[in-house]
Amino acid sequence: MGSAPPWVEGEKIPDDRILEIFRHPPGVPSSFVRSHLIVGSRGVGKTTLFRYLKQVHHGLAVHISLATELASLTKQAGLGPLSTDCPPEIEPLVIGKATALLALSLVQRLSGKGLSIPHPQLRACLPDAANKVKSADLVNIRRVIATSPLPHFAGISETRPLPELVNALGESSVRHKGPLLLLLDRADMVLTPALVPVIELLDQSGSYIALVAMRPGHAGETLSKTSETVLAGDHYGIVHLGVNPRSEPWKRFMAEAIEAQLGDRYLGIAEPVRGTVLELSRDSIKPALEVLTRYLGAPPILAQKELIEALEDARENLFTASQSMLQRYHPDYRSLVNSIRDEVVSRYNTVPRSVTVLIKPQGQPGMFDGTNRLSRFVELALRCGAVCMPEGTSWSPGLHPLEVEVPPLLLWRASDELPGEARPLSARVARRESEFLNLQGAPPKPPSIFVAYRFNAAESKTFRVSIERAVRSHPSLAEVRVRDGHLPAGTQWPEAIRTLIRTSRAVLGDVTGMRPDVLFELGFAYGLGKTTIPVISRSAADDTLPTWLGATQLGYFGSVADELSIVTSILSHFLDPEFSRPRRSPTPIPGLAVWIRSLDWNADALDKFKTAAGREGLSSEVFGDGNPDESVLHRAASANLLVVNLDGTSADALMHYVCGAVIAKPKAGYKRLLPRKILVLEQPHHGNRTFLAESLKRCHETVIISSPTSIGFDVQKFGEEYRKWASSTTR
Repeated sequence: MGSAPPWVEGEKIPDDRILEIFRHPPGVPSSFVRSHLIVGSRGVGKTTLFRYLKQVHHGLAVHISLATELASLTKQAGLGPLSTDCPPEIEPLVIGKATALLALSLVQRLSGKGLSIPHPQLRACLPDAANKVKSADLVNIRRVIATSPLPHFAGISETRPLPELVNALGESSVRHKGPLLLLLDRADMVLTPALVPVIELLDQSGSYIALVAMRPGHAGETLSKTSETVLAGDHYGIVHLGVNPRSEPWKRFMAEAIEAQLGDRYLGIAEPVRGTVLELSRDSIKPALEVLTRYLGAPPILAQKELIEALEDARENLFTASQSMLQRYHPDYRSLVNSIRDEVVSRYNTVPRSVTVLIKPQGQPGMFDGTNRLSRFVELALRCGAVCMPEGTSWSPGLHPLEVEVPPLLLWRASDELPGEARPLSARVARRESEFLNLQGAPPKPPSIFVAYRFNAAESKTFRVSIERAVRSHPSLAEVRVRDGHLPAGTQWPEAIRTLIRTSRAVLGDVTGMRPDVLFELGFAYGLGKTTIPVISRSAADDTLPTWLGATQLGYFGSVADELSIVTSILSHFLDPEFSRPRRSPTPIPGLAVWIRSLDWNADALDKFKTAAGREGLSSEVFGDGNPDESVLHRAASANLLVVNLDGTSADALMHYVCGAVIAKPKAGYKRLLPRKILVLEQPHHGNRTFLAESLKRCHETVIISSPTSIGFDVQKFGEEYRKWASSTTR
């Protein structure tokens, strides 16, 4: 036992190891006789609990990840999974589609276990289009449901058909297979309206038991309304895992759960180290397991250093996730936590084991409904782990606490002493609502996105207008500014456009037709490390995009559903801490000279480039005219001297993209900076025609229009500047 690598994610534990690894959490019944909401923070063990219950249940048990089953809703609604509410006109449609998706998922799984399908109840959960498909063909029905637009699901939510379907399935299960247990996991990662049919399943009147797992805080206005008719404690029970994280039973549970995976290696860890990690992890097994695994994997002489670094990484990850989620309410959540730490340290000369914050709302106490900014802030903070419920306090839908605990990991510093008995057990500080929501002084500047589109194409102009409308109508993006390169007459537009891109959070670019100026602006954003979302007209979707661009997340436009999908991508980048972050932009490398495209007409010029680069001490690299991958793009964008070749073909797109990346960071080196240069060669014999984008041509400080005859001189001139720079940096 303990020889296998630990599984920090509950869903990745092999089926044959669940019974061996699982440890029963304190406060959780050995068996459930009624439906329950299982509440717990990230990594507390909800998924592992569900997988254990599935294995030991005497009857039929179904374990469903709601985040997976309802994924298609996120795209079609244009709302990220971390949105708490949605526009009123979309809300019943989302509820209807969630009902249909869950109904089919349950029926397909249970029919595979031998239960007959209750067709009348199933049809009530589906739109007319799905009911036209043969009822026996569940795979095709699910495909129809997943791709059907939201308007098809109007009216389904009005009759609450899902509980009736599951009740019929439960009665059949009791007769033939035993009691039916539904384990609905990851409810915190779906749209709030989609949880309405899930919460309705918790009504105790059914002939089944449903357990729903979620993090605290996911209770927007829609769910709060539902909780008025399906009441916690009355219609269903609530189990909050880790509600007493510093009690001896919970600490013993965490130690045993970690030992179940690490084996004797855990017992060999010094008690102060174990105590530190468990205390800082509070109620969550996952971070403790991650940190201790890194500690055990380091050589003994470096183990203490690795422990500190692992804890710092865990803290930084939590800060990053918190800031991503809370950005629209507080631009610097870290500073707020630091101010709380400073206050308790000045009072106690150390950080107590638990630090709670009493939030003083503006206005009359008690006037605290589910629609104001403070309640939304607390909901999001609970959901991402930026705050916790105070010890001994459970959370339930519709609850808006005014006192929260700051996670110990966020308050910890590497310079702190190991936990000791002399430390105070708890401390309480107070903060005004304005301090949590950063309402002091001028309001923060709203974020913006930049749209690069084809000014002379009607469909592109229509896309530009419709995407702004979609963004502005989204409740979580209503304050976002949508900007573009269409500027008033007299504006120095090249500099102005680059400033707009530099200050934007994300850049959308219509790459239909691969227009040079659009590619240059996307490349400029890439060079800055911005989120870039290339989009293409649905009518041109069959066109083959180059590998270096096709590997990027791609959006389509041409329909309302397509544009909502783009809005979802924007929201994910803005608010979702679990969404992939933009890759780090390429770093300019002094003395690196890169030539892109070796062709028949530039062969002599290429020879001159190589000769001059070698003579001047430059490190030269040449890439051919094939379809380059992303590594070539990254290398070219790191060049100090870049030579691009234009001939009016589709390959010019990469040239403009890479040039934009270089212009984004016009200097290389540290302290003493060396200007970067772009030499542009155009295929001769095209008269006065130019293939160079106007926006690139105007970058006079960086761009030089070269020629096959002058290329050697231009490289030599750059080489002289490079040697002067290199000499000055070694003095």
